[in-house]
Amino acid sequence: GWFYISTEKLQPKQISFMVAVLIKGRLPLFDEEFNRMTQEFIKLGPIFKATWLNREYITPPWRKSGKSRTAWVKKVHKEKKDAIEKTRKRNQYPFNPECAFTHDYGKIPCDWHHTIWMIYQVRCNLFHGGKGYNSHDREFIEKSYKILWGMLKKEEFVKDILD
Repeated sequence: GWFYISTEKLQPKQISFMVAVLIKGRLPLFDEEFNRMTQEFIKLGPIFKATWLNREYITPPWRKSGKSRTAWVKKVHKEKKDAIEKTRKRNQYPFNPECAFTHDYGKIPCDWHHTIWMIYQVRCNLFHGGKGYNSHDREFIEKSYKILWGMLKKEEFVKDILD
C-alpha cells in the first residue's frame, strides 16, 4: 500500500493501537483543531478523480463556480449521473469514498474509513495528474496532510521511528 511502516520497529502496543483504529473506524479525538480540520475536510467530499473530471469536461475549481462545494457536487452528480453510472458498471468510481452518494450530500460520516479514502484520492490526484499545489487545490492537500500528521504525530510508534 501507499502507507507502509516496518512492523519490525513496532511494539505490540503500537500495533494494537493501529488495529483498533482500523477496526473501530473512528478517528481518535485529539484536540479541537484536529477535529475541526477533519470535519471541514469531510464536508469537501467526495473527492473526484481529477482525470475523470477532465475527461468529462468538468472544470474545477468548484470555488470559481460561485456555488458551495455541496451545491457543486450536487450539480456534477445530477449532470453527469449517466457518466458516473457507466464508470461504476466497470467497478470503478470517479470519486472517493465510493459510497459518497449513498449518504446525503455533505453528510459523509466523519470516521477513519471515509476520511482515509478521501485523503487517498487527494494523493492519487497529486501523483497521477490533475492536482497541484495551487490556490484551488491547496485546501485539499493541506487538510489531508494536517489530518494525517495530526493523527500520526501523537503516537509513540511515529516518535520511535522518527528518533
